[in-house]
Amino acid sequence: MPATKEQCRLYRQRLRDRAFNAIGRKCVFCQSGDDLHASHVMVTKINGMGRGLDRRYRDVIANPEAYRPMCRECHRIFDALVGLIKLNEVPF
Repeated sequence: MPATKEQCRLYRQRLRDRAFNAIGRKCVFCQSGDDLHASHVMVTKINGMGRGLDRRYRDVIANPEAYRPMCRECHRIFDALVGLIKLNEVPF
């Protein structure tokens, strides 16, 4: 029998809980515990947009050293700064 929407939601919540238990539950920059994201700080097999939450959470659990908890705003700023750094690394 296929899983219900509620079963899928609970499964995803358990994965999220395990992932944030592994990396922490406060933003590494502002210490907020609201609207947390698991931000890549090292390359893993899952990179780029649209990788799916279940796969991402399983990757966080398997590779906690490659992620840091960040709130939405700090994550946005972090990604923008990393993008600027990468642009500056390109030799012209």
